[in-house]
Amino acid sequence: MSENLAIKSYKQGDEYAILKLFEDTFGKQMSMDYWQWRFMGNPTRKAIIDMAWDNDVLASHYSVSPVILSVQGMEYTTGLSGTTMTHPDYRRRALFPTLAERTYARMASEGMAMVWGFPNNTFSHRRIVRDLEWEDIHLVPNFRKLLTEGRPFPEPTNNLIELANVDARFDLLWSQAKGKYRILAKRDMSYLNWRYERNPMHEYTLFGHVTDDLLLGYAICKHYLNDIDLVDILSMDDAVGFDLVCGVAKWATARKAEAINMWLNFTTPLYRKLEGFGFYNGEPITYFGGRILQSKPDGSEIYNFKNWHLTMGDSDVY
Repeated sequence: MSENLAIKSYKQGDEYAILKLFEDTFGKQMSMDYWQWRFMGNPTRKAIIDMAWDNDVLASHYSVSPVILSVQGMEYTTGLSGTTMTHPDYRRRALFPTLAERTYARMASEGMAMVWGFPNNTFSHRRIVRDLEWEDIHLVPNFRKLLTEGRPFPEPTNNLIELANVDARFDLLWSQAKGKYRILAKRDMSYLNWRYERNPMHEYTLFGHVTDDLLLGYAICKHYLNDIDLVDILSMDDAVGFDLVCGVAKWATARKAEAINMWLNFTTPLYRKLEGFGFYNGEPITYFGGRILQSKPDGSEIYNFKNWHLTMGDSDVY
């Protein structure tokens, strides 16, 4: 690493240099609204960001966004790794592992339990496992259903309705669901409002399975090209989960979508049932891994993919 590069944590005003670095690195722009939402608006806490500077030129950037994980009902503050970037003129100087290790040390000192995420290509995956001691948890394929092929879905029940917004019923659902699933990111009213309703880049449609005004499950989806991405789904049982998918399929068909895409753990009964209706694994295939930073939670629990309830919405891409 060049001696004149200074490692610093984010301070207000650095976002302008961060956005320029993003454009220089990826050849596209990130809006200020999106950056403020993603990194400063998180209801858990602001993102942790470390950077390498060459005088007034931002050379490299590493960040984690806070996520509350429920592990067997116990809640831990963790960090979702993302927006890793180094200016083309400053590559091959070990800036990526240097910044990451500094960030992890800060996280550990503040009691954050682990870092996890979705390395976006073979190069990034190889480096994050080799240089940062991440554990591979699994490969996550796109679970896809072509709406004009395979067994048609039945009509959803009358309990399936489109909802205008996230309300207090979602807090009750979360309090029940975190005891049902071994590992999942916190999905309470505050988080869902931030993640979906206030997202400045995408518009989402929300469905709920409601019985006597009690919310037993929800599904959130959005348009992507000619497809529908079912980005998040949470339910108290598989019958409710299946009803939610039936509702999304009916809604997608009415809008002449070609397919539904989602992430779903392949060890679940709902996954196997959806296979019977023509869902299949395909591309893109996403790497998923992480690194524990404290004595708890236990690695045998965290690094076992069958314990995770993981959806597209857990990634910052969808």
